[in-house]
Amino acid sequence: MKRFLIIMIILLFTLAIGQYIYYKINPSNNISSLNNEKIAEETMKRLYILGESVIYDNYKPKFTFETLENKFYILVNEVIPTIYINVRNKTIEEIEQYYEQNIEQIKKMNISNKEDFIMLAYQINNVFDGENIIDLYEYNVDTDTISKSEDGLISFKVNLEYDNEKNIQILYTISEQNDSIIITSQNYLDEMFKTYTGNVSKLEVLKKIDSFISSIKDFRLNSTLKTENERRQYFDLNKEELEKIGITSQDDYVNVAIQINGMRWSKSDLQYEKYEIPSEKIINEGDYLSSELIIYYNYDSILNLKISISNAENVMPNIKISTYETE
Repeated sequence: MKRFLIIMIILLFTLAIGQYIYYKINPSNNISSLNNEKIAEETMKRLYILGESVIYDNYKPKFTFETLENKFYILVNEVIPTIYINVRNKTIEEIEQYYEQNIEQIKKMNISNKEDFIMLAYQINNVFDGENIIDLYEYNVDTDTISKSEDGLISFKVNLEYDNEKNIQILYTISEQNDSIIITSQNYLDEMFKTYTGNVSKLEVLKKIDSFISSIKDFRLNSTLKTENERRQYFDLNKEELEKIGITSQDDYVNVAIQINGMRWSKSDLQYEKYEIPSEKIINEGDYLSSELIIYYNYDSILNLKISISNAENVMPNIKISTYETE
């Protein structure tokens, strides 16, 4: 009897060891392990963004808190990196071509049109600036921008700030009636176009600003150590090329050249950082809607310019970059 009990104890112990090894090697057979993995996966794929609760306190989106946080996660960890990989170092024209070749894939990112894709891609390119993906430092819903339209569409701006102190701004539009979501790029041109009624598109203005920014080093090279008269002569000889970057008169060329040559070019790593169009400086001047255009570089170098877009189709040039008159 005693021998029988010893044998039974050994068998039970062996069976327990065998089960332990089996589930260790095959965790998919362990129901508890499966549930824990599923919970961990779902938690990992959600991203809480400060301020999102205000949306649900005031409105009733069709999809849940968890779904919204999943959309935030996908935006930060999948959409933005994917766009960056595919548009890295591309010009606006090349980004436009990429969009035309990948419309269906881009629609799956909840981006509904070419202009929004290009605007967002331009922001992303500026943030990462040819580098590898930079860590996200801070992110939040701008609660002052939360609003609802008569047809139940809820809109709010999301700010994503990265470790290099650059940011991406995106407008989310969700619904109280269905699970739709639209991502729209937010940038400094939006304030101008809230009141603009002419025929110039936001994309055209962005292209002009980008062309100007891309040409600043050549602008400086061709205008440095020149007298005012020589600069006026240079404008006359190169009028067509200068009009492509928004410079449309001798006076504008001379005044912009003064600012550009005053930047800290002695610093070999002087680099463009961002541009701004302050909303409080937007003013209707009859033929043109104008605003201050501030272009920031490192070492506190700044260009304070003026950008104007025509209010009517027959007013030319339709976009021009100049300076404010000095008293």
